Amino acid sequence: MYQNRGGDAWYRIVHGTGEDDPVVQRVTRKAARESFDDYYLRDYTAIVRLGYVLTGKRSVAEEIAQEAFLAAYRRWDRVAGYRSPEAWVRR
Repeated sequence: MYQNRGGDAWYRIVHGTGEDDPVVQRVTRKAARESFDDYYLRDYTAIVRLGYVLTGKRSVAEEIAQEAFLAAYRRWDRVAGYRSPEAWVRR
């Protein structure tokens, strides 16, 4: 059983303490970035494919995907909490 009573950021995150703590905020942002990276690697090809189907041009499809993922990254703290982040990006 984990005995730490607040000495590290993970304990404070799990137990809901220290939301204003810069260490907790940094760890939380890092975890959000990592989940965005995973999402990006998983769905980039599908988003480019959708853009290609809509435009018929690969270069335009890649630009559309880039803009969609950039918008998602900027709002990832909110988008990651949605049931389907893919739907938000595809809109």
